Amino acid sequence: MTDPGSWVLVDLEDRLSDWIERESPSRDRREWVKAWVEVLERNPYDLLEPDPASPDWWFGPIPTTLDASKTVVTCVAQIVPSQHEVLIGTFVSLGVPIILGDPLIDPDDEGDED
Repeated sequence: MTDPGSWVLVDLEDRLSDWIERESPSRDRREWVKAWVEVLERNPYDLLEPDPASPDWWFGPIPTTLDASKTVVTCVAQIVPSQHEVLIGTFVSLGVPIILGDPLIDPDDEGDED
């Protein structure tokens, strides 16, 4: 069981700035993400789930950011329980539905048939 408020969000400001610069989100979307981050700081396990294709990475959509174009802001991070840290990887808007797991197409496969 984790202590509420004990998690350090590593690289949060840089990742938020990157997202804002890249996507130019509305003021509302920015505020919804900031509110979500406050909950993440208390207990990341409440908001993130492990990526089945890459167990070191955790993923979480931010439900309040779902918009009319059917995109939702998501966060990808690593959770380091021994340090009570959440290493923020990125924030990015994705279309829904979002399906985690192995990709349908292997990007390393150049289409060569044996």
